[in-house]
Amino acid sequence: MNLPGNLAGRTGIAPALAPEAITAAVGALPLTQAYTIVGQKLNMIAANASQAFDFNGPAFTVDTACSSALSALHGTTLHLRHGTEDAALVGGVYVQLDPTMMVCFSRIGTLSFSDHCRPFQAAADGFVFAEGAGMVALKRLGDAQRDGDRVIAILRGVAMNNDGRGTGPLTPNATGQAAAIAEAWRTAGCDRTSVGLIEAHAIATPAGDGIGLDALTSAFAS
Repeated sequence: MNLPGNLAGRTGIAPALAPEAITAAVGALPLTQAYTIVGQKLNMIAANASQAFDFNGPAFTVDTACSSALSALHGTTLHLRHGTEDAALVGGVYVQLDPTMMVCFSRIGTLSFSDHCRPFQAAADGFVFAEGAGMVALKRLGDAQRDGDRVIAILRGVAMNNDGRGTGPLTPNATGQAAAIAEAWRTAGCDRTSVGLIEAHAIATPAGDGIGLDALTSAFAS
């Protein structure tokens, strides 16, 4: 992994990782050794990276399911704003090493049996699992410009909440989602008229997609 030379020091790292990936990877190990915990515990992922690259900023691993990478981004943005770190690496990774989650999602009807994800379509029958990894480097805009970094995007606002009590932990709530959208706009100092692109959760289920559209409709109508 090649990193800019100006990241060492007060740099934080916040990876997001699904715990079942680690569980499956270490499940077949025949012997517990002194350093097993270093490779098995999720909280050690960020610590290991900080050790390797001499990062002194906050290091934490996040798991909030589908929103893990965005949750890591949210927390890191607050650290940068408050000055507890000067740069950060934020990323997410998902690998399907064990069939357990596929079996669970198929049994509750959210995994596509046609092997096609069709969000916001009448023919939608669920989502399709994918694997991947990605990471971005964050700095305060003024610092990035001072250091001559290539600025790809500017993050103007972030927001994070939870729907609270509802019909179940896997069923979203349009009111909560609309509130998060409105808060993101508020922190960014913009409103609905400036929005040019929306990236939705869109898991291609009638409940999930319908609630997502209701939340967007409410947010844009407010």
